[in-house]
Amino acid sequence: MVKQVERNLRALPKAGSADAGYSSYDNREYAEGKGLDLYMPDNFLEALDEKEAGEKRYHKSNFPYDERRDAYVCPEGKDLKRWAEQKRGGKPPLVIDRGESCRECSVRERCTRGETRTVSRDGRELLLEAMRQKLRSKGGKTDLCETWIHGGTSFWRDKVEWQEASDEPAWLDESAGRVSVDVPGAQ
Repeated sequence: MVKQVERNLRALPKAGSADAGYSSYDNREYAEGKGLDLYMPDNFLEALDEKEAGEKRYHKSNFPYDERRDAYVCPEGKDLKRWAEQKRGGKPPLVIDRGESCRECSVRERCTRGETRTVSRDGRELLLEAMRQKLRSKGGKTDLCETWIHGGTSFWRDKVEWQEASDEPAWLDESAGRVSVDVPGAQ
């Protein structure tokens, strides 16, 4: 989607937002590489934020990764160690960590359906985590709300400093102070 906007307009704004339908690691990577301040939720952000604290205690997002020890730490303070690595052509490997103490854990049934808890991690998940943190910020919530109210892919005029002029059509809504771009064939 971000590449398509750049092709259509022959430029990228400094900031933009898109709804969760455009959420992908490829779009996040491309936007970051181009310096675009992008606001784009993933499909699970809203559901995760609406869950009660007890419901999400054992969600993957509550298993912090300790880079120094190369291990995830579960909410009960126990380590999950690297168990497998799945190679994926042209993409970072999918790393799977597995709990070492799950069989004896008193809360295992709340954490996993299996004998041990596993956590998989795409090498690009830092982009997803950074996006979730940005969207949960005060400024992120404002921008995201505007996108959901108006729908579609939106670029705010007050944030936009075009890198170059474009003759391509874009819709400007003066009252909302934004530029909307419909991207045919965007993924």
